Amino acid sequence: MLEAIRRGQLREPEKLAAFIQGTARNLINNFLRVRSRRSECELPDAELSGGDLAEEVELAERQRLVRGEIEACSNEDRQILECSLVEGMPLAEIATRLGISHDAVRARKSRLLKRIIKKIADMSQKPFP
Repeated sequence: MLEAIRRGQLREPEKLAAFIQGTARNLINNFLRVRSRRSECELPDAELSGGDLAEEVELAERQRLVRGEIEACSNEDRQILECSLVEGMPLAEIATRLGISHDAVRARKSRLLKRIIKKIADMSQKPFP
């Protein structure tokens, strides 16, 4: 075909664009078809052995429940949980920081944790939809 064009022997020049477009489309389709048949890369064995999906879903649901409970707390209760559980501060230091008694901090933390644990326990007893 190219040789015929170079020598000026093209019979129907008005159909050249359609011919080139069709040839390009066929080449692209063949390339995509071959590429989809072969794997792009090998996955290591560790990636092939996925975890237990039910456990992952349950963990995500627990995390959602805990976040929801923490968001529903007052700002001061959130600070108690954050200082105690995240920063590892002693309750006496949290009490001093917040300007409340040590007993109040201990009671509030205990009440908050019991409420969150009860929500998670209730969720675990519900049948999975």
